[in-house]
Amino acid sequence: MKREEGTIEVDGYRVWYSRVGEGGVPLLTLHGGPGGGHDYLESLEALAADREVVFYDQLGCGRSDRLEDPSL
Repeated sequence: MKREEGTIEVDGYRVWYSRVGEGGVPLLTLHGGPGGGHDYLESLEALAADREVVFYDQLGCGRSDRLEDPSL
């Protein structure tokens, strides 16, 4: 199964993501917050047999950078 993990830069901060599978209609998972991460959604990876599943952690959560500016 195809996998990719990395970060993208947003306003100078790194946002973590993971992409699993390929084809089909992609599924972008959105975790609750504030402070939660993608971990509890990992069971959705089973859907990657038929489509791409994308996980990410919002800024300040999980594997993404922590914010120093609370207004962000």
